[in-house]
Amino acid sequence: ENFEEFVRQRKKLFLAIKEIDAVIFGLQEIQNDNDVTTQNLVNDLNEFLEQPGKYSFISTGEKVDNDAITNAIIYQPAFVKPQGDFEWFHYVNPDKKARPSLFQKFARTASENNETITFVVNHFKSKGSACDEDPTEEEPNPELLVNRTEGEGNCGFTRLKHAQQ
Repeated sequence: ENFEEFVRQRKKLFLAIKEIDAVIFGLQEIQNDNDVTTQNLVNDLNEFLEQPGKYSFISTGEKVDNDAITNAIIYQPAFVKPQGDFEWFHYVNPDKKARPSLFQKFARTASENNETITFVVNHFKSKGSACDEDPTEEEPNPELLVNRTEGEGNCGFTRLKHAQQ
């Protein structure tokens, strides 16, 4: 809501990244602005860690759909290197309920073999608002019924269908 809160939240994020020290991180809720926010985050993170170049990011170089937020991947180039181009996966059935997933293959930087891993960042539909696809008391489906009392919330069927794609 204000600059002081932004600085406070960013410091919390940087401290968590420093503590976890993962080679690859998937980020959600990143401003969808042609990589500007992701580039700034990585620059500021490296400065905070006092390690220039420790983290880099997968540049998508594009605004994804018309959404205000998107996914991103940051990684440590000392340990892994991207292999090939990134890919976006757009979900169907049900359509337009999740943000596209971001895929990137990586290989170990110091590895002599060609083994790769595929890293994926998903951002499925939230459980806050209802989805037309969810079963109801009027039209129950025991295999798909959502137990909202155990934290499943709305759109459980939608998230399940997206995970199965």
